[in-house]
Amino acid sequence: MTTRERKRSSQRTEAGVARDHGGQRTPRSGAGFIKGDGRVPGRFRIENKETSKQSYRFTLKEWLELVTEARKCGEIPVFHIVLTGANGRRYELAVTRYLDHKEFVRAFNEECDAADG
Repeated sequence: MTTRERKRSSQRTEAGVARDHGGQRTPRSGAGFIKGDGRVPGRFRIENKETSKQSYRFTLKEWLELVTEARKCGEIPVFHIVLTGANGRRYELAVTRYLDHKEFVRAFNEECDAADG
């Protein structure tokens, strides 16, 4: 994949993930005043990383930068990682704070319980 193809693929991923959360891609992938690759104002701040390698080194520095920016606006940080296997299959992972995950699980369980009646 050429550099141009990787950039376009990354931009499509950023736009798609932001849309999946109900938001939009951040102009220039957060290189300006607004940090993060995608955002749902007041709800989520999203950082995307995509690689064709078998692994991605996720660092505390990256995480803390995302958390710091998200906290400024009361948003939940979501770190989205795409690993592409040798077979071309994409594996998408979302990393968030455990506290936020617990809240998602609690709300999901309440919804299921209400539906079960």
